Amino acid sequence: MGSSHQTTGGPDVFVHISAVGFDGLLTDGQKVSFDVGHDRKTGKSKAENVTVL
Repeated sequence: MGSSHQTTGGPDVFVHISAVGFDGLLTDGQKVSFDVGHDRKTGKSKAENVTVL
């Protein structure tokens, strides 16, 4: 779990391990693609459909 910086200048987005669509291991600074979704539980934005670039 952690956060991802958007290259488009948007706010950081929370990334949960369940959103990562491969072996689940990301390294600091690794480039990924993701959709921004809404977490109904917290009311905040979250990353969905995370894939490594």
